[in-house]
Amino acid sequence: MKKYRVIIEETCAKEFDIVADDPVAALDTAAKQYQEGVIALEPGELHSTQASIIFPTGGQTEWTELCL
Repeated sequence: MKKYRVIIEETCAKEFDIVADDPVAALDTAAKQYQEGVIALEPGELHSTQASIIFPTGGQTEWTELCL
């Protein structure tokens, strides 16, 4: 048996209502509120999970989707 380093990545999403004059302003407001911790993704809705093996010599395998 060998030991392997595995990286797991999760993608979460959550919808937020932002009041703004236009779509660009809405994204700017959302980014500012996210950075300030006013809005957060927890608990968010998990959209995808994937994994990859990291090699000790550098590099990694392609991402493999994990079942949700």
